[in-house]
Amino acid sequence: MNHKQTLTLWLLLTITPSAQSQTKQAIDSLQRLFASTKADTTKNIILIEIAKQYYRNKPDTTLLLTKQAASWAEENKFVRGQARAYNVMGLSCLVKGNYNEALGLFQKSIPLFTIAHDRQGLGFAHNNIGLLYYYQGDSLALGYFQKAVDIHTNIQDDEGTALALNNIGLVYEGKGDFQLALAQYQKALALYKKVEIKLGIGQSYTNLGFIYMQLKDYIRSLENLESGVRIQGEINDQTTLVSSYMGLAEVYKRLKQKPKSIEYAARALELSLQIQSAYDAMEASGFLYRAYKDQHRTDEALRYFELNKKLSDSIFSVEKTKAIASLETRVELEKKEIEVEVLKGEKRIQTIATVVALGILIAASTFTYFLFRNRRKLQQQSEMLETSNKVKDKIFSIVSHDLRSPLNALKGMFSLLEKGDMNAQEFQQFIPDLNKRLTHAADITEELLLWSRNQLNRIELNPVEVKPYQLFKKEADRFKQNAYEKGINIIIEADESIKTKVDVDTMQTVIRNLVSNAVKFCKKGDTITLVSKEDSNTIKLAVKDTGTGIKPEDLSKIFDSRGFTTHGTAGEAGTGLGLMLCKEFVEKNGGKIDVESNWGKGTSFSITLPAL
Repeated sequence: MNHKQTLTLWLLLTITPSAQSQTKQAIDSLQRLFASTKADTTKNIILIEIAKQYYRNKPDTTLLLTKQAASWAEENKFVRGQARAYNVMGLSCLVKGNYNEALGLFQKSIPLFTIAHDRQGLGFAHNNIGLLYYYQGDSLALGYFQKAVDIHTNIQDDEGTALALNNIGLVYEGKGDFQLALAQYQKALALYKKVEIKLGIGQSYTNLGFIYMQLKDYIRSLENLESGVRIQGEINDQTTLVSSYMGLAEVYKRLKQKPKSIEYAARALELSLQIQSAYDAMEASGFLYRAYKDQHRTDEALRYFELNKKLSDSIFSVEKTKAIASLETRVELEKKEIEVEVLKGEKRIQTIATVVALGILIAASTFTYFLFRNRRKLQQQSEMLETSNKVKDKIFSIVSHDLRSPLNALKGMFSLLEKGDMNAQEFQQFIPDLNKRLTHAADITEELLLWSRNQLNRIELNPVEVKPYQLFKKEADRFKQNAYEKGINIIIEADESIKTKVDVDTMQTVIRNLVSNAVKFCKKGDTITLVSKEDSNTIKLAVKDTGTGIKPEDLSKIFDSRGFTTHGTAGEAGTGLGLMLCKEFVEKNGGKIDVESNWGKGTSFSITLPAL
């Protein structure tokens, strides 16, 4: 999603055209109306309108107020109030990035709007679902926007129609269908002018300015963007104003008018920092970096490059959360489909049971067996599907959280090189950091594949005689360089004659994870000791360190099936899968793993295995 699309989309999120302003004046007006109104149902609707004023900047306030409104509406069977409360509640969840919860609330409001004959609310519910899918890059967005247009057009709601048309324009613009996008924006502008909604008029001018820029009609682009700036200044629409400034900066750049281009980009940056819009500030600072770099003004270019990188890093953490939320939405929908299928299967069996019991009493015992067998089969299928979905949930989370980061970083660097925005010397400075990230990603991939195979019971053990010393030696050599860089000593205190019988691959993974963890949580001057000894009928292995240790309240979480991880002494990240794997693999080999830790002083993982 580009700069202009992001800004416009947030502004177009709404439920009703009557209260788009978030100003204190609007809230005060609604509160006075609430106090003077006697009808309870009207008070309920006004409370929802007040809640909606806060959803962009204070979504938690919106959630609190709409929950109160929904509760009252449910108790008093006020269906229209329920529907509108759920819809506004969904908007606050959407702003917070809780896509799955937002989708559920929007879908919950649709049948209620239908029952209440609230066609306008129904149209906005479809529009909001379209926005949710649009954020996730889902092609379903266009269908929901078109449905919203149809509903609003049918009831002659011009503002609602214009809102949905603008969103359809965004979809076409994102696809590169600029002529189709232009037609939608022009229709929206005409409708906004008809009902004299300045906010919509200003946004439509900005949309048209960007489209004409894509069509290389720079004169019309400037005319529309300047019209947008004029109206946005009048109504203090600062967010869209930033977008208009950036549009003007880009047009003047293409017209080779560099001073004006830099002037508008600087205005955009100043305003975006003032309203604390990190996305806009990142866009503007990047633009200014490239502009000053082209003019060989090194000091200014470096200043804006550093600001851009700082903003980019802060935004990336937000994007990871959104990506996970997006994946969770899809997984949750699949889970619901599975649950429905299981329930259908049980219902079919219950129906068969009733018919047979009434018709053939003699076969009751045979049928009982049949019923039990099939119900058990359905239960097993349900358990397998649940396990599979847990695996998928974890994989999606890790892929979006841990693997995207190094790949996106590498992609971004190569993109800068390809565009000429970064030279080879500048790129060289980032190579050590990129190498660490990619190495980490490779380790995660290997760990992830092992864990998912184990969860699906696709790992077959092949126990053979092996010396624990050999397992220790291999991992000590593997982490020798990492330990050296952090100033950590690795010592092996293992009897080379001791043997045990285990699956080498899985036990090697266990030792690797334990040593990796020890290196992760040790600092300069710390020691890692690898110990093996024979004790009656068991073999004792241990990986001890003098590192940071584990907090007492976290000890019970480290082998948890949900995964638990914290950052290491050098900021190293993890997936939370390593120790889960250790526990599962040790137990598969007939052993047991325990942990002892003293916070601030060190940790000891001990493994007990059968002796030969």
